Amino acid sequence: MKQPFIGFIIGVLLASIWPKLVLLLTPFVLLVAAAYRSKRLLAVFFMLAGVIWVSGHWFVASQEALALEQGKTTRIVTGRIGAISHQPHKLDFDFQEDGYPYKLKVSCYRCPFELQSEDRWQFKLSIKPIYSYQNPNAFNYRQWMIAKGFGAQASVRVNAPENIMLERHNQGMMTLLSDQLPATQFPILRALVLGDKSGIAGDDKRLIFSSGISHLFVVSGLHVGIVAGLVGLIFYWLQRPLLMLNWPYARNIALFTGLGIATLYGAMAGFQVPAMRAVLMVMCTAVMLYQTRFTHVVHYYVFAILMVMLIKPLAFMDMGSWLSFSIVLALIVGFAGSNRKSWLVVLLKAQWLAFCVGGIVLLGFDQALVPMSYLVNLILIPVFTIIVMPAVLAVVIWALCFNSVGLAWLEVGLANLIMLLHEASPIITWSLPVAYEYKYLLMLALLLAILPWALGLRAVAVSLALAAVILPLEKPQPGGFELTVLDVGQGSSALIETAHHHVLIDTGALFSNGLGIVDFVLMPYLRQQGIQRLDMLHLTHGDNDHAGGAEILANMADELVSQDHCETLQWQYDGVRFMRFQADGHKAGNNGSCLLKVTARSGKSVLFTGDIEKEAEAQLIRQGVDLTTSVLIAPHHGSKTSSTDEFLDEVAPDIVIVSAGFLNRYGHPHEQIISKYQERNMMVYTTADKGSVQVAFPPRQEPLVVSTYRPNFGLIE
Repeated sequence: MKQPFIGFIIGVLLASIWPKLVLLLTPFVLLVAAAYRSKRLLAVFFMLAGVIWVSGHWFVASQEALALEQGKTTRIVTGRIGAISHQPHKLDFDFQEDGYPYKLKVSCYRCPFELQSEDRWQFKLSIKPIYSYQNPNAFNYRQWMIAKGFGAQASVRVNAPENIMLERHNQGMMTLLSDQLPATQFPILRALVLGDKSGIAGDDKRLIFSSGISHLFVVSGLHVGIVAGLVGLIFYWLQRPLLMLNWPYARNIALFTGLGIATLYGAMAGFQVPAMRAVLMVMCTAVMLYQTRFTHVVHYYVFAILMVMLIKPLAFMDMGSWLSFSIVLALIVGFAGSNRKSWLVVLLKAQWLAFCVGGIVLLGFDQALVPMSYLVNLILIPVFTIIVMPAVLAVVIWALCFNSVGLAWLEVGLANLIMLLHEASPIITWSLPVAYEYKYLLMLALLLAILPWALGLRAVAVSLALAAVILPLEKPQPGGFELTVLDVGQGSSALIETAHHHVLIDTGALFSNGLGIVDFVLMPYLRQQGIQRLDMLHLTHGDNDHAGGAEILANMADELVSQDHCETLQWQYDGVRFMRFQADGHKAGNNGSCLLKVTARSGKSVLFTGDIEKEAEAQLIRQGVDLTTSVLIAPHHGSKTSSTDEFLDEVAPDIVIVSAGFLNRYGHPHEQIISKYQERNMMVYTTADKGSVQVAFPPRQEPLVVSTYRPNFGLIE
């Protein structure tokens, strides 16, 4: 193996983890170059070249993307439509604007236009920066989107007269397949063939992802390889009569036909990294067989990874690229030396290596490790390889040539398979309860588990895994608690942690695609905190931005409280007093929000107000409820319909936390309300500016400790 190539690959991988690494490596490499002369020095320089390759592309991409400080703009744009995703009540599509290097991710709500890929359009768009929810150890959506070539997100002003189609692109194979597989009728087949999962129900998406089989329901390298192999076999079989005439080209025609179909399929899927890797590997296989000489498969693997790094320099800033190549490498190692073992032993070994290596990658990207995914993939990958994908290829060809009866039958069969998985979901989606602080212990355990048996490290691996699961986290002292107001965009969600209890207040929104804040913020955060059960799920009221994820989290909570059942009640958890109440005469809507006050032994407290407005505020004052608090969660996200002078004087908080979305369309929090808070010398923290806000309430008379996830960014200060 050429050392410079390996050095370049290492440099790209390191820079993908830390794009600014070049600033630290450059002086080191220059010192080494000045002090030593070695054959390995060239590999070091190539490693530096890999770092510069990624860091340079990232610097350019991040500088070209719309900065957070630039806010919203509205302008008329022209360009070409890319991939289209059909969502309930809206369309999402990629848009390459003329004269701009980056793409826009555009949403068209209740879209009246007939949009097709490659069409040229003029739109009037509301454009804003790409924003990530700012929570501890959270997924960096902005970095992920920029690495994929997007510079901003936008929405179409659907009633604007400037929206005009400029050019209709001729229908191609992608359009024909899209027409044959509408998301409303064939959501699963559309995901398998086109990689568009928008039609799959939210519960099904959640199951597929959490059970570790999402790679089976996208256009992955597995699918591209299967299609290439099947087409190659078909073309070889069709040439069998010619073999009687000593036809010498049957194998070559079959090989390169399969390669051509794989390339076409990968291009139709947008040449995402798994598809690109598969096409390159198929190409290498075709060349190897054509030359009739042996070249180790690792050389082709290195060639594929190098080509991906050169074509898509930022590909490895995405977890999917790491998973794709690491699992393929694990399978290559697992199947090595298979001639000396039974096929079952080889299969189990290869799948075990893939599971452990994939687990290391998942934990590195703060994802869950699902033990049963080993068994589920062991069963389903052969099923998809031998049965599902050949059937999909056959019925799609039949539908394009004749009718879609086969599509309907296959869709029903796949839907039944997912229903069967739902029945076993409590088992196949259970993840190891590993807190963020201990994930590296489990990563090390998985690494030791795949090392050779002769090293005798299996016992150490088991010990480390048990330690990662069993070791306790630091908890608040009895009588004290910790408040975490999460950044959930335009909505609300907060967690109260006492010494031994957990109360979640509100869940944030559920999106039109069936997924929501629960999937992207709450569940990852709870998992990283080692929380598997909630003592209470308290919903202030039923609006989507507060209770959208209630149904998903209901099974996780011992008690569910809503505004419909908000009886006045007081209780204690670990010496911390809780009191819930409601404004008399208000049982529904914003004013019927179910309030919660949590008080530490020191007497310092936090008050959750939901979306109450001035009518409920006045009623609560008349009721004589003790509203005085240290920390106020601002009513109705800082709307000017709330936070009256009388209410603020009664509550008199030292700190106000506003849960509101970045550049939200409602203008929350209102400038007048912020001025009211500041006039009363209240410290104001807004999740849109500061990210998640954590407040430690000690049990003794000590100052509150406030920390924010993003302390140096602010738009209202």
